[in-house]
Amino acid sequence: MAYTSNKQRYAVEGRRSYRGYHLAAWQRRRGHQLRVFPLCATCLARGLLTPATVADHITPHRGDGWAFWHSDLQSLCEYCHNSVKQRAEAKEQDRGGQRYEAKLGWRPGYDYDGNPIDPRHPFHGPRGRVPSSSKE
Repeated sequence: MAYTSNKQRYAVEGRRSYRGYHLAAWQRRRGHQLRVFPLCATCLARGLLTPATVADHITPHRGDGWAFWHSDLQSLCEYCHNSVKQRAEAKEQDRGGQRYEAKLGWRPGYDYDGNPIDPRHPFHGPRGRVPSSSKE
C-alpha cells in the first residue's frame, strides 16, 4: 500500500495497531515514562496519590507519526485517561457540537433538568416549543 503522508502511514483506518502502540519501541517508551513518573499527574494535582498505568501524549498526536514518537508524555491512571482527559479533548475539539449540528440540524447539549438547550431540537416540537402533555 502506498502512503501519501506520514499521517496516513501511522493512522491507517485509525486502528490502534497501525498507530504504533503495539511496537516494542513504544512499550519501552511507555515503561520508561511510568518508571520515571509512577503517579497519575491529574490525581497528583488534586492531592491524590494514584499509581499511573497509562503513558499519555500531552498534546494529541492525531495520527501524526512524528508527534507520536517525539511529543511529551504524561503519566495518568486509567480513570483520568479514559474520562477526565477524553472530556477535555472532546471539549477542545467541540466534539458533538458544530460537527453534529451540521448533520442533525440542531446542536447537542442539555441543561441541568435534562432538557435540550437548542430550541431547534426535536424535543421542542416543530416550531421550537416544548410539547405539551395535555390535549387541548
